[in-house]
Amino acid sequence: MKLKVQDVLNVALFSALTEIGAYICVPLPFSPVPITLQTLFTYMAGALLGGYLGALSQMIYVILAAAYITIRIREMIPIIFKNVTCYLL
Repeated sequence: MKLKVQDVLNVALFSALTEIGAYICVPLPFSPVPITLQTLFTYMAGALLGGYLGALSQMIYVILAAAYITIRIREMIPIIFKNVTCYLL
């Protein structure tokens, strides 16, 4: 499938919106788990872009998130180890 410039921009836009939506959360008084706008943007990507481009935008989001985690892993290891150790004690 040959992608047009408009398609590439829409895929990049929904990848960015999904990332931004992860930081916007609505706390629920009856649940400890908040609702984030990440779910909304994921559904919108599938509905507006179609199955192929919507899935592509979410795969790009996951790949970029994994790359960010591997870059920051040296800083996160002491935090993770400390939290897990305190939980096990």
